Amino acid sequence: MADWVGLPRSVLRPPVWPQNGNPMHLILGLVLTVLLFLLLRQWARLDPAEKRKGLFWGVAVAVGALCTLLVVTGRLHVIGGLLAALVPFAHRGWRAFQLWLLWRRIRNAGGGADSGQEYDSGQQAPPSSGRMDPEQARDVLNLPVDAGRDEIVKAHRRLIQKVHPDHGGSDELAARVNEAKEVLLKTLR
Repeated sequence: MADWVGLPRSVLRPPVWPQNGNPMHLILGLVLTVLLFLLLRQWARLDPAEKRKGLFWGVAVAVGALCTLLVVTGRLHVIGGLLAALVPFAHRGWRAFQLWLLWRRIRNAGGGADSGQEYDSGQQAPPSSGRMDPEQARDVLNLPVDAGRDEIVKAHRRLIQKVHPDHGGSDELAARVNEAKEVLLKTLR
């Protein structure tokens, strides 16, 4: 049966809400919202070291809860599928992580000529003179104090292959590695 507008009456009726609806979803949502609010308020009061620790434990608990939920509901195979999808990216991710660690080590060995190096406490160090001293060069190449010419050349070759711009590295890192080699070879003369 159609109304005067041509629409069926079922479309024109107001929606009927369940008379005996379960309010548990609403209560659970409110409780979770209040807990999240309190957690974020506490989070804002923490110092950076405690925030890192809290973030680690928060992620660990969330992953554990997710895995438990997937096991209980019989959907653990989803994690297997995700891990299988990430396999092609694992090598590139590992290489990027190694380059990041190398960049941090080189950056901490001495800042560039135009910018100060940042310490772990967040303070800025005074800008360097632009030249690297032998101690910083040994730090960059990860060499002992008594390293010889062959060790310096091997360490340089190993690092420059990782940080060269043609292989995904940066010009700045390659320049720092080259400068470290030059400084150490000059000290041997």
